[in-house]
Amino acid sequence: MPLSDWEAEQVVVFDWYDGPREGVCILRNPKASFFFQLLDERGTEDDLDDRVFGISLLPDATVEKILSLLSDLGEPAALVWSPVWVFSNEQMKKHVEQELAHLLARRSMAAIVIHSRNMKEFLGCWNVDWNSAKVDDWFSFLGIV
Repeated sequence: MPLSDWEAEQVVVFDWYDGPREGVCILRNPKASFFFQLLDERGTEDDLDDRVFGISLLPDATVEKILSLLSDLGEPAALVWSPVWVFSNEQMKKHVEQELAHLLARRSMAAIVIHSRNMKEFLGCWNVDWNSAKVDDWFSFLGIV
């Protein structure tokens, strides 16, 4: 499916620094749920940084379970939501972090790398062989100018 047809339904960002670095995403089109983790980034002059992410597929309904788990932090206010990690009490925080780790442990690494600045618009997608990909500069490796 062409990247121009990809449509995010909800993104939950666990690590944000000048843009998303790690989190989960539900795509409406193509239908998929995945965990994303930053592999490489480079600054830009006038926008969010360019970022390349490794993808792990999530079992069905995992992101929905994560959203329910994070309800103590509020509801997503936007398509890309980076909740402030302040819970009603320390016991709730520990419970959420344990359950989150349990849910994310069920992910399976996909042989996919994506290029995005914001997890709303997708600029590239590549299949990679993780066993042979020893990469220092993902942008050069993928031919991203």
